[in-house]
Amino acid sequence: MLGSLDSGLIVMNLVLLGAVILVPFPTNLVGKAPHGGVAVVFFISLFLIVSLLYLFMTLRTHSVKVWRGRISSSYFFWMIGKWSSGIAVELFALILALRFPIAGLVILAVSMIFGPLASHLSRGVIRRYTE
Repeated sequence: MLGSLDSGLIVMNLVLLGAVILVPFPTNLVGKAPHGGVAVVFFISLFLIVSLLYLFMTLRTHSVKVWRGRISSSYFFWMIGKWSSGIAVELFALILALRFPIAGLVILAVSMIFGPLASHLSRGVIRRYTE
């Protein structure tokens, strides 16, 4: 979707790749100690960081205008809303995990199931209002 490169996007992409490389480590910790608060908080924090990076990359791509094609403002705001709502749920799961680690994991798991479904259903709504 990018038509050109930007140094800010390259840096954010490298940080994103670094964060993704770390995913197996907290996953293994949670597998060994699902009731351990530190492991669960680290696990959820990593997902929150990855989501924030995706949001910042989308904002940067829009601000430096390096989309390959034209992105409607409605679609752009839908993407921002989609990432922001996911980040809000992950932040809630993180805060909850500080006191109740298993509940934080459940919230994170449920958001990963219902988030894509809600996103898929909302595409039709966006399409109707932007055409």
